[in-house]
Amino acid sequence: MTLLTLPALPANNAAPPDRPASVVTAGKKSAVLLSPLEVQTDILHLPPLPQKQREKAVRRELRSRYPGNADTACVEYFFLPQNRKKTAGRTRPLAAFTAGPETGLRLREARGPVLPGLAFLLAGRRCAGKDSDLALLLTPEWIEAASFSGGELADYSAAGITGIKSSGPPLEFLEGPRSKTGTEDRRVTIILKDTDENADCVQSLRRHFADHRITGIGDLWDKVSIRRYAVFRRKTAGPNKKAAVLLLAFYGVFLFLALALATARAEKSAARLGRNYDELKARHDENGRLLAEIEALENPGAERGKAGPPDPYAVIAEIHRRIRGANFRSITIQGERFSFEAEARDALSLFRELEQSPRFTGVTLHQTAPASADSELFSVSGRVLHE
Repeated sequence: MTLLTLPALPANNAAPPDRPASVVTAGKKSAVLLSPLEVQTDILHLPPLPQKQREKAVRRELRSRYPGNADTACVEYFFLPQNRKKTAGRTRPLAAFTAGPETGLRLREARGPVLPGLAFLLAGRRCAGKDSDLALLLTPEWIEAASFSGGELADYSAAGITGIKSSGPPLEFLEGPRSKTGTEDRRVTIILKDTDENADCVQSLRRHFADHRITGIGDLWDKVSIRRYAVFRRKTAGPNKKAAVLLLAFYGVFLFLALALATARAEKSAARLGRNYDELKARHDENGRLLAEIEALENPGAERGKAGPPDPYAVIAEIHRRIRGANFRSITIQGERFSFEAEARDALSLFRELEQSPRFTGVTLHQTAPASADSELFSVSGRVLHE
């Protein structure tokens, strides 16, 4: 089932540190809504594997999807619902969420559980006792969509709200879910987050889908399992740190008892106790140094004095201005680096035009291949200059 034709998102586009988190509240409960503008979401299908092998398999699959280093990135995942009658001999679908180290660390420091929009799309699939074919999550910054078939997730997509018109029908991204016979046969759930029900975009959706239901994201809170769907949880102390703490506690008790007995011991015992104390002190200092190194590794404390990342939307605008008439398949921005894949009639002339941009340096044409009789597929990478 075709889902939505949404504009490509910059992968792992970390938001500025002072950007306020998008919070979902319901009564006294609250959670941080994970933004697809910051974290890449992939739907993977893996064979049943033991838990120890599963993360390696997920990272292996992400190497061809994630533009950064999938082996060092922060990766979270959860399994998606399956039709139990059709699970025999099948792969297990899961949603994987990939972020760069700095973004992952910031999310793990968030106050409250971090929930992806996909969790609310799954919860909103069954609304008013009926299953929806399509669920949409609208926020002021982005839109997420999930298509369902036979009770299972068929497809997922997301896009920044700047890629969708704010007035009139959001035409380009509705072309996918509209069937050949119209939209009356699609049952749709529209989930709103800080979006007015009377907004032009919402009214346009209501006109396109006759069988629709509108609900607030907070109304779905009780249908979302935090234990199952929360990602980027705060990491507890690892085994090495726990062992060091237990070792310090053990030697502390031992030292206390030894000092208590020292008053009743002879000078020889007191001398032996002194030697033991010196040894324990050396181990204590060594453990303190190890704990400081572990803390430094867990909180690298980002490089100081470094210029912030370039505005991804300005980078995309410059690429589009220079590469005219091309059909873009994907655009990836990670820090100062960018890359894209596109199809055009004359890739070399478009590449030369992009080289003339004063905003880019190190622009490289990686490969070209015939896409059709009169066009070719090509990929380009480069680096953004700071202004």
